[in-house]
Amino acid sequence: MTSSTQKSRVSAQNRIDFRTKEGFDKISWMEAADHHLRSAEILRRVKKRRRAITRKTAGKAKLVHIQAMDAAVHSSTLLVGYAVELFLKAGLTRLYVGCSKELFQRDVKGRYGHDLIKLAKSVEYPGLTGNRERLKRLGKIILSEGRYPFLTMNDPSADIKRRTDRALRFWNDDEFKCLVALAYSIREHVQLINQDEDNPSSHQSVVIDDDGYFAFRCGGNLSSRITVRYSSVQRANKKNNKRGLKSLILRNLSNPLIRQCWDSAQYRCVKV
Repeated sequence: MTSSTQKSRVSAQNRIDFRTKEGFDKISWMEAADHHLRSAEILRRVKKRRRAITRKTAGKAKLVHIQAMDAAVHSSTLLVGYAVELFLKAGLTRLYVGCSKELFQRDVKGRYGHDLIKLAKSVEYPGLTGNRERLKRLGKIILSEGRYPFLTMNDPSADIKRRTDRALRFWNDDEFKCLVALAYSIREHVQLINQDEDNPSSHQSVVIDDDGYFAFRCGGNLSSRITVRYSSVQRANKKNNKRGLKSLILRNLSNPLIRQCWDSAQYRCVKV
């Protein structure tokens, strides 16, 4: 599509579509998340078996089992956090269909990072309200608590309290079950994004001039969304605005859903 008489020479090679793999597809992210979640559950069962053995041992052998149990609860909690993050980012891939690969790569690291609440909002996870604090704690575990040793403070009693608080949370089997249930709940929601026969999705994207693009989506259990990178021609002609975009798109595309959803769709202007 051209915004002037200039002919478009841009291919769709660098934009995401439903055939794109290489980490830009929902399936690969969900498979990685499933691996983390299964590993977490296996490690938690190891802790249970070690606990039974510990009751029958003493001395150094008992200490070895306690250390193994601590490693299992620590790693299993961190892995659930990783699984939740990857499930959410699996859903995120469907927001970027029609957009550049560079945009997704930049956003998944910079715009979202390990912010599970922001990710849950973007994929419209319906259980966010009731799990906000749990997601916040999981994000902290992913960022620091589960990955790095505590930095020693000048107050030894404060250090002991921090370590004790973390141990109580990590060793709490009921809390771990809640985290696993949260992960499966998010997985179920993400699985239905663009894969729900009761809520089919519609996508359309086009290249604008040499260096711009327009991407539209609606349905699929996500809000309608318009993403645009204005071309240099549009910027030069001062048509890099929503009104000028609407005129261009509705004049060239016959998709009635675009016209129907235009005013209510989330609108985002990007530079890549």
